[in-house]
Amino acid sequence: MVSLIVLGLVFGDTLSFDPHMDVLSRRAAQSMYALKILRSHGLTGDALWGTTQATLLASLLYASPAWWGPTSAGSRDRLESIMRRLIRNGYKPTDSPTFSELCERADGKLFNDIQMNSDHVLHTLLPPIKSNKYSLRPRRHNFEGANYSTLMRKNSIHRLILN
Repeated sequence: MVSLIVLGLVFGDTLSFDPHMDVLSRRAAQSMYALKILRSHGLTGDALWGTTQATLLASLLYASPAWWGPTSAGSRDRLESIMRRLIRNGYKPTDSPTFSELCERADGKLFNDIQMNSDHVLHTLLPPIKSNKYSLRPRRHNFEGANYSTLMRKNSIHRLILN
């Protein structure tokens, strides 16, 4: 299989993110071993959880708004199992959010940043703002909606608008 690394994301020859998921799984295993060593040297509780958040989860969530939409269900399950393993081994608290919730938070933060900052590089990709003559309930955004194909719904900008 031929793959290409662009800005830290690994694309397969079919433009799938399966090679990227393989890299993430390997990095997670290596980071969990490092966390195990840190725990054996006395790092516990909030310090261990913060270290896990700053190292392992930060690398897993890197550019997640770009690759979370088009990933397969199997790849998502692999990432969720990594999160469950972190909780089971004590590297994260038991009330930690799931990996999909973390990705949705990252998506929402990116969307808010794009929407609020007109100088954001992705702001030009947003659809025009819809004007209403009616007093309707407030929405998350006022952008015009359109009927997007299934492939377009996986695109990060359109996925953010539709959610």
